[in-house]
Amino acid sequence: MLNHSRPAHTDTEMAARASLSEVLSGETSRDGKLLTFVICMLNSTAFSPKLLSSGALPRKRWTKQGLVGEAGCDGLSAALRTILSDELKLRNALEELESASTLSKTVDGNYVMDAATGCRIREAIPPEDTQFWRWQAFVVICHAVPWKYLEIISTKEWEMLTRHLEHTLQACRTRNELPAMAIAVKQDIALTLLEASRFPGKQWKLLAVTCAKEVTESMDDAYIRTCIAQRDSLLLRLAGSQQDAVDVINNPLTGSSQQHGGKMEPLMHAATGNASIQRAMNFFQDEQLAAATKSLDSWQPLHHTAAEEAVEFRIGILRARILRFQGHFNESLACLERYMDRPSEGLIFDEDLPDLVCEIADTLRELDEPLRAEQLLRNELARGSNEHRASNKSLLKLCLAEPLYAQDRFLESHEVCSDVERQSGLTKMSKLRLFITLAKLRHIQCDWDAAFNHWTQVLLVLNSFPPTSGLATRTIYLSTCDILRRQGREELELAARANVTTLERSCEDAETKHWIAGRHIALLPSIHGSEVWSGRRISEPKADTHERSALSCGLRRSFKKEICEESRAVSIVVVGKAIFPLRKKLGLM
Repeated sequence: MLNHSRPAHTDTEMAARASLSEVLSGETSRDGKLLTFVICMLNSTAFSPKLLSSGALPRKRWTKQGLVGEAGCDGLSAALRTILSDELKLRNALEELESASTLSKTVDGNYVMDAATGCRIREAIPPEDTQFWRWQAFVVICHAVPWKYLEIISTKEWEMLTRHLEHTLQACRTRNELPAMAIAVKQDIALTLLEASRFPGKQWKLLAVTCAKEVTESMDDAYIRTCIAQRDSLLLRLAGSQQDAVDVINNPLTGSSQQHGGKMEPLMHAATGNASIQRAMNFFQDEQLAAATKSLDSWQPLHHTAAEEAVEFRIGILRARILRFQGHFNESLACLERYMDRPSEGLIFDEDLPDLVCEIADTLRELDEPLRAEQLLRNELARGSNEHRASNKSLLKLCLAEPLYAQDRFLESHEVCSDVERQSGLTKMSKLRLFITLAKLRHIQCDWDAAFNHWTQVLLVLNSFPPTSGLATRTIYLSTCDILRRQGREELELAARANVTTLERSCEDAETKHWIAGRHIALLPSIHGSEVWSGRRISEPKADTHERSALSCGLRRSFKKEICEESRAVSIVVVGKAIFPLRKKLGLM
């Protein structure tokens, strides 16, 4: 398993030494002892029998031909593989350790080795054997990671998997043991870490990608280098390092093409397709939609493999989003619907379904088909009730709040928003959608203080995004202007309108015409003819704005106002201290 610094004994000898160990009682079986030595190297939290068996059984992986194949667990001891891959052997060993109080069983069928027991066993293992068992634990957990589009993993499973993977990875990394792996093992572990970097958590993502780089530092592998560049570009873009994100994804593309003389293996061609998506995302981030589309068009499938099918799926979603942002709603919907029930040979798109459904729902919202959007979202929420990650579930619910609002079902929309608002760890996009919908709900109820507070929260969240052309920001400013006018705060209103004028000049040539779904459908004209973001289709005459507003408020369903004095105080001062700094970020000051 190791190139150097490996234990002096073979895998068979290590298993024999473990079976003779007196760390556990003499009545403990050989299988029980081997399993104990691995488990004590895991995180001291719950693990499932499935997690252990997955680390020994063949797993689905991409082949160089871009097809779906199976791979065994390189580096795993034959004795351990025999135990972990046999359901009966594994169950018997776990039950034996539970009976001996070495493990505790949880109500959901998982097992736990408490920290004190784990520490006692690790300290009793001979120092010359410790590295071997630490490696075995890491290899098992690493091999248990399912690759995207090839296998399914539930929310609970990836949470458990991430805890143990990070623990075993750090245990090996801090002892500088990563370079000691055989090349084949390093390749598999690097690619697996890149796959695992899709699991939530910024620090985890950075650690996984960093370790993948460290493992392959001395290797000349264009495919792995391109995969690393894709993850690097994504993380740099999320961190706001836009130019670095562009640079890192452009360099390996040129290198890999030269290395292959212009001819690539099918899997490598699929990897360049994924790299083209990241290049398109970099353009998309800067609202260069035409350039983003050109980047997507630069890659075409050549071999019609499963790996290329996965790339086409991702390209289709991004292309549809670009079309929606440009205002081509029917074209966007047609692009998206091609992938809803598209047959697939051996691929699983469950992880991307929430994103696909939200995109379709937003497009239907723009096409003024809120009922279809609602049905689609409710179906997806019901389908993945036990599978969706918290961030996906929140986004789906916030997407649902918008078509409910469009149908004048304000109470239901508010209840959905309130449910999401109580959750912790919302993403920036979820916060943005939440505050926009809440602001519209309060605005249309003529609850000016609460509406102003929510519009201010929208601007604060926008300030955490990279600078945009300002179309959405302009409409939000106009909404705050409308509130300030109604509150008689003329000086602040005039100052805010000056920002609107500046933003209008900056977004004249903007490629992004529609960002947040629902903005274009109804912009209520205020007394000065400005637009207020209501997100509803209005058919009443426009002659008397004051009369329309009063009538609209009278017809709307009312719901309980929950505005505290603190919120009122915040709304008084926030224009000068929170909204205007956005101008600086946009280069308008």
